[in-house]
Amino acid sequence: MQVADLLAGAARKIAEDALHGHGDPELTALLRPYVHPRSIWGPGGGLIDRR
Repeated sequence: MQVADLLAGAARKIAEDALHGHGDPELTALLRPYVHPRSIWGPGGGLIDRR
């Protein structure tokens, strides 16, 4: 397993939790630097900023 696979799996879980309305704000903040700014999951995109 590569580090990228581990990060991708964790990112998917964090994003799914945020999408379903029960995301952890601290985990979401840790994920934000790895998300492309123009992505719907990026800052201002809405989905990752839901709380």
